[in-house]
Amino acid sequence: MNSNKNFTVDDFISKYSDKIIENVDSFANIKSEKDLVYIVTYEDIPIVVGSGKKERAIKTIKGNHIKSIFLQIYKKYGIKEKLRYYYIETKDKKEAKEIERNAHIVFGGDSRAIKPEVLSNFEREYKKYPHIEKYIKQALLSSYDGLSDLRVWYANEIITDEEWKDIKKIFDISEKKSKKKNPLGNSDNWKNVLEKLKNGVTRKLS
Repeated sequence: MNSNKNFTVDDFISKYSDKIIENVDSFANIKSEKDLVYIVTYEDIPIVVGSGKKERAIKTIKGNHIKSIFLQIYKKYGIKEKLRYYYIETKDKKEAKEIERNAHIVFGGDSRAIKPEVLSNFEREYKKYPHIEKYIKQALLSSYDGLSDLRVWYANEIITDEEWKDIKKIFDISEKKSKKKNPLGNSDNWKNVLEKLKNGVTRKLS
């Protein structure tokens, strides 16, 4: 399947399914135990494209995914009605992977670009809190899940309780701390990393 700029997500989904749901909570009502392909879009731009069982779809969309932080930004700083959640029920894992692969070929799905109007709203908000701006920028560069990283940094006392309160406001994330602890523990190495982060040594966003 070749990339086509005029080929929309609706066109893609209609080839396989008519399953469109209004919000992520509706995933809990999906009866199927089969493998699914799930796509979340904002104005027909895919933010998340993935495959797996229903539980994986819910976990991916709600957190623990490289795109979770970006989806959260769209939820809070975009227009809610422009977010759409799709799923395609497949016969097996092999078919799900093939459809997911086709979706990535057509739409990409790995871009971290945020629509200008949404990014503007987000930046306007987090720049009210200059003391945590370095953590926000670092989380956006995460190779795993920026929201999980923030929780790990909080659990390891890189982020203070006061800073965490402001981060929660920005992302509308939960109170829970990550249970992960840094394997470097209290070594001098870890203390140096901690000191650099507190002093705002971060890579620039491209």
